[in-house]
Amino acid sequence: MVEKESDTEDLILDYYKDWDSSKAPVMLVFDSSTDFTENIDNVDEKSRAYLKKKYW
Repeated sequence: MVEKESDTEDLILDYYKDWDSSKAPVMLVFDSSTDFTENIDNVDEKSRAYLKKKYW
């Protein structure tokens, strides 16, 4: 049986309709105060420069 995309979306919405974030477990914690000291724009620039050098 092939499900339509709307049926799948309805199942997902039904699953999350009673979602309560206060009872949900923590899925990801990002503590930027200790591990990340560099400006995010600089990191993006470095990544783009590396990819440009590698593929162009």
